[in-house]
Amino acid sequence: MPMDWVKELREQFSVTNKTTFLDIAYENGGPTYVAAAAEQFVRHSSDVSPTVVKAGGAGKGEVIRVVAETRKLVADLLGGVNPKNIAFTKNTNEGISIILQGFPFHPGDNVVTDDQEHLSVLLPCLNLQRSGVECRIAVSPDALSVTPHMLWEHVDDRTRMIVVSHVQSSSGYRLDIEELARRCRDRGVYLVVDAIQSLGFCPVDAKAWGVDAVASACYKGMLAIEGVGFLYCGDKLLQEVWPVFAAANACITIDKNGSRWEVACSDPTDARKLENSTLNFLGIYVLNAGLKSILGIGMNAIYGHISRLVEVLYEGLTALGFSVVTPADSERRCHSLSIKISDVQKAYQYFQDRGIFLSLSGGRFVRMSIAPFTTEEDIRHALAVARDCPVR
Repeated sequence: MPMDWVKELREQFSVTNKTTFLDIAYENGGPTYVAAAAEQFVRHSSDVSPTVVKAGGAGKGEVIRVVAETRKLVADLLGGVNPKNIAFTKNTNEGISIILQGFPFHPGDNVVTDDQEHLSVLLPCLNLQRSGVECRIAVSPDALSVTPHMLWEHVDDRTRMIVVSHVQSSSGYRLDIEELARRCRDRGVYLVVDAIQSLGFCPVDAKAWGVDAVASACYKGMLAIEGVGFLYCGDKLLQEVWPVFAAANACITIDKNGSRWEVACSDPTDARKLENSTLNFLGIYVLNAGLKSILGIGMNAIYGHISRLVEVLYEGLTALGFSVVTPADSERRCHSLSIKISDVQKAYQYFQDRGIFLSLSGGRFVRMSIAPFTTEEDIRHALAVARDCPVR
């Protein structure tokens, strides 16, 4: 029998009644508490009285409080960073793009990334080349793993940032962020991390690790919906990043002194300066509910549950003769396993036809990923189906 919290959380994801859902590395299937969050938002946003404080757009009264509370919940999930360092975005790519486009690079500067990254990382890095910033791409020797050493081989005195994923979407490989952050601090290089494949699945301590920026959408392990994300930016980097969006928000105003008007920032260390005017309030309300579930359970409990099921799935698949390319080392994997199969399309269809909902990963692998609400019964069923798979 599943633990009580697993059962209770599972009841919030009706997709689990329709299929054996092993696809949270793609999306979480949609929580049922979206309806309750939407109802609460409508109730709060319709509150009108002379005493209700407004903050632009549809933000007023209780809405402002929920946004501030959610900012604090995100900060707690990141290891207790300052909520002042959290900006809300639409998705991972927007957060990374804000950092890269707002930073004062000079021609000849470079950023380092790698060839295993998701397009949400690669595209904003490559886009810097239009302004004379070199994008150096470290090539993984096995087309799977990403290590601090392989990235560091491309670092020199003109390297300003390293931009990487904590957990790779395609292979499920988990990078040693602590070691990479230590090297970056020693060299004065900023470290920007895409954490969409680790947040909500394993502990992420941006404060203790010394990561300079973390970007993520929230529709996977953070148990929210599409269209809402966040950017964490540490004080030192935040002071250097100028807002990409010249938008009305809590920190951006117009300096009308003298004959020349200019955009002004009231507090360079407040991440709200990076927000693009009206926020996705409904998405933030859903995120609020998702984070309260995660933090109420506790990341150590969630990580322990996921790690145990990943181990069962890994051992079961390898015993059946499947080639799992995600590392056997538990420190180098998280919640997803990528399987190399001779005919991935045929294997993918085989599992789908038998009620196992998973993904094709990077066009190379069949990927199974485990959610906080996955049960051992789900894993046993997936392995029973895998036993008769016609391709390996």
